[in-house]
Amino acid sequence: MRLSVLFLFSLFITLTACRKRSPEELKARSEGKFKLHLPFEKDGKLMAVIESSAGDHHKTNYNPINHAFEKLMIDGQLIKTKHLSLPFNAGFIPSTRLDTNKRGNGETVKVFVLSGRIPSETYTPINPIGLMHYNDKGIKRTVVLAHSLDDEYQSIKSEDISLLPKGVLEMVSNWVCNQESNDRYQLISWGQQRDALKYINDWKLRR
Repeated sequence: MRLSVLFLFSLFITLTACRKRSPEELKARSEGKFKLHLPFEKDGKLMAVIESSAGDHHKTNYNPINHAFEKLMIDGQLIKTKHLSLPFNAGFIPSTRLDTNKRGNGETVKVFVLSGRIPSETYTPINPIGLMHYNDKGIKRTVVLAHSLDDEYQSIKSEDISLLPKGVLEMVSNWVCNQESNDRYQLISWGQQRDALKYINDWKLRR
């Protein structure tokens, strides 16, 4: 019985190793594992990695364990937003980490890129223009607001959140605070561009 179990296990490992992987899997394996440690800047421009694209109805997160971009699921079911689809591109700034030794949560700096739809997994140049601070069940969360510097996606060119078109910040805060059908999230305050630049630099990985 024991030999049969060992044989089946060995056969499973062999078949898994020999299985032809899809282009998507190969891409995730060859590129994904570097996403967290991609350069902070490229050609003098701050960069971001997009996880969820504007217009998505499902959230996608980068998984640092298997280096893949995964749609969030509970009990095998995709998690959908409770109301409108995502009005911005959501992601993170590579080569950053909210150091737990400095009262951080160990995650990367999160960013909302205000622009046209940018595909998930894209490594793209951005310009930070402010901060959004919000409450998550008693925990203060901070996210950078930015606009895209890629001509293909750029739709907003404001250099500070105070210069954004009327209603943009209200749209962002309304979506964040109402993304779940409860009172989990509440807006705390906004920060200007200088605050965003300082926040990013404070959590930049020092090599």
